[in-house]
Amino acid sequence: LQKAIRDVVSPIPLAVESVEFDPPDNALYVRCQIIPTAVEDPVFGSKYRRELYQVQLFIVGPINQGVAATMQTAGNLRSTFARGYEIIKDNLRIRVFTTPNMGGNLILDNAVATPLVGPVTVEEYD
Repeated sequence: LQKAIRDVVSPIPLAVESVEFDPPDNALYVRCQIIPTAVEDPVFGSKYRRELYQVQLFIVGPINQGVAATMQTAGNLRSTFARGYEIIKDNLRIRVFTTPNMGGNLILDNAVATPLVGPVTVEEYD
Protein backbone atom coordinates (compact mmCIF):
# COMPACT_ATOMS: atom_id res chain seq x y z
CA LEU A 1 0.00 0.00 0.00
CA GLN A 2 2.87 2.39 0.81
CA LYS A 3 4.43 1.68 -2.59
CA ALA A 4 1.20 2.56 -4.37
CA ILE A 5 0.86 5.79 -2.38
CA ARG A 6 4.50 6.68 -3.08
CA ASP A 7 3.90 6.22 -6.82
CA VAL A 8 0.89 8.56 -6.72
CA VAL A 9 2.44 11.38 -4.66
CA SER A 10 5.78 11.31 -6.52
CA PRO A 11 7.74 13.55 -7.06
CA ILE A 12 6.70 14.97 -3.66
CA PRO A 13 8.78 13.20 -0.96
CA LEU A 14 6.83 10.71 1.17
CA ALA A 15 7.52 10.09 4.86
CA VAL A 16 6.24 6.77 6.20
CA GLU A 17 6.14 5.32 9.69
CA SER A 18 9.29 3.69 11.10
CA VAL A 19 11.51 4.96 8.28
CA GLU A 20 13.99 7.76 8.92
CA PHE A 21 13.11 10.88 6.95
CA ASP A 22 14.69 14.32 6.68
CA PRO A 23 12.03 16.82 5.64
CA PRO A 24 13.05 19.02 2.71
CA ASP A 25 13.81 22.66 3.43
CA ASN A 26 11.12 25.08 2.23
CA ALA A 27 9.28 22.44 0.19
CA LEU A 28 6.21 20.24 0.48
CA TYR A 29 6.28 16.64 1.60
CA VAL A 30 3.61 14.08 2.47
CA ARG A 31 3.55 12.19 5.76
CA CYS A 32 1.63 8.92 5.54
CA GLN A 33 0.05 6.86 8.32
CA ILE A 34 -1.76 3.62 7.53
CA ILE A 35 -4.01 2.26 10.27
CA PRO A 36 -5.47 -1.25 9.93
CA THR A 37 -9.14 -1.26 10.86
CA ALA A 38 -10.40 -4.76 10.02
CA VAL A 39 -9.65 -7.99 8.20
CA GLU A 40 -12.64 -9.44 6.45
CA ASP A 41 -12.81 -13.15 5.81
CA PRO A 42 -14.92 -13.66 2.70
CA VAL A 43 -15.39 -17.18 1.42
CA PHE A 44 -13.13 -17.15 -1.62
CA GLY A 45 -10.61 -19.72 -0.43
CA SER A 46 -7.37 -19.46 1.50
CA LYS A 47 -5.55 -17.51 -1.24
CA TYR A 48 -7.66 -14.37 -0.85
CA ARG A 49 -7.85 -11.83 1.94
CA ARG A 50 -9.49 -8.41 2.21
CA GLU A 51 -8.14 -5.82 4.65
CA LEU A 52 -9.59 -2.42 5.51
CA TYR A 53 -7.34 0.53 6.33
CA GLN A 54 -7.69 4.14 7.35
CA VAL A 55 -5.11 6.10 5.33
CA GLN A 56 -4.01 9.46 6.70
CA LEU A 57 -1.97 11.71 4.43
CA PHE A 58 -0.65 14.95 5.88
CA ILE A 59 0.52 17.38 3.22
CA VAL A 60 3.18 19.40 5.03
CA GLY A 61 4.70 22.71 3.95
CA PRO A 62 6.86 25.48 5.38
CA ILE A 63 5.11 27.62 7.98
CA ASN A 64 6.15 30.91 6.42
CA GLN A 65 4.49 30.25 3.04
CA GLY A 66 0.82 30.00 4.00
CA VAL A 67 -1.55 27.11 3.36
CA ALA A 68 -2.38 27.51 -0.34
CA ALA A 69 0.18 24.94 -1.55
CA THR A 70 -0.73 22.31 1.04
CA MET A 71 -4.46 22.77 0.42
CA GLN A 72 -4.06 22.61 -3.36
CA THR A 73 -1.93 19.46 -3.12
CA ALA A 74 -4.42 17.87 -0.70
CA GLY A 75 -7.23 18.73 -3.11
CA ASN A 76 -5.33 17.18 -6.02
CA LEU A 77 -4.67 13.99 -4.02
CA ARG A 78 -8.32 13.92 -2.91
CA SER A 79 -9.35 14.03 -6.58
CA THR A 80 -6.88 11.27 -7.43
CA PHE A 81 -8.10 9.00 -4.61
CA ALA A 82 -11.79 9.75 -5.30
CA ARG A 83 -14.45 7.08 -4.96
CA GLY A 84 -13.86 4.46 -7.63
CA TYR A 85 -10.04 4.71 -7.64
CA GLU A 86 -8.44 1.32 -8.15
CA ILE A 87 -4.88 0.18 -8.72
CA ILE A 88 -3.21 -3.22 -8.85
CA LYS A 89 0.27 -3.36 -7.33
CA ASP A 90 2.07 -6.71 -7.13
CA ASN A 91 -0.50 -9.14 -5.67
CA LEU A 92 -2.68 -6.37 -4.19
CA ARG A 93 -5.81 -4.74 -5.56
CA ILE A 94 -6.22 -1.38 -3.82
CA ARG A 95 -9.68 0.18 -3.96
CA VAL A 96 -11.25 3.38 -2.71
CA PHE A 97 -15.01 3.19 -2.16
CA THR A 98 -15.34 6.55 -0.37
CA THR A 99 -13.65 9.82 -1.38
CA PRO A 100 -11.29 10.92 1.43
CA ASN A 101 -12.04 13.92 3.62
CA MET A 102 -9.81 16.96 3.72
CA GLY A 103 -9.43 18.32 7.25
CA GLY A 104 -8.62 21.73 8.63
CA ASN A 105 -5.06 22.99 8.52
CA LEU A 106 -2.76 22.15 11.41
CA ILE A 107 -0.04 24.50 12.60
CA LEU A 108 3.03 22.58 13.75
CA ASP A 109 6.26 23.87 15.29
CA ASN A 110 7.86 24.81 12.00
CA ALA A 111 5.33 23.69 9.39
CA VAL A 112 1.70 23.72 8.36
CA ALA A 113 -0.15 20.52 7.44
CA THR A 114 -3.39 19.77 5.61
CA PRO A 115 -4.76 16.31 6.47
CA LEU A 116 -6.46 14.01 4.01
CA VAL A 117 -8.13 10.97 5.60
CA GLY A 118 -10.10 8.13 4.10
CA PRO A 119 -10.79 4.40 4.07
CA VAL A 120 -9.01 2.07 1.66
CA THR A 121 -9.77 -1.56 0.88
CA VAL A 122 -6.87 -3.86 -0.01
CA GLU A 123 -7.52 -7.27 -1.53
CA GLU A 124 -4.60 -9.67 -1.42
CA TYR A 125 -4.29 -12.61 -3.77
CA ASP A 126 -1.65 -15.26 -3.01
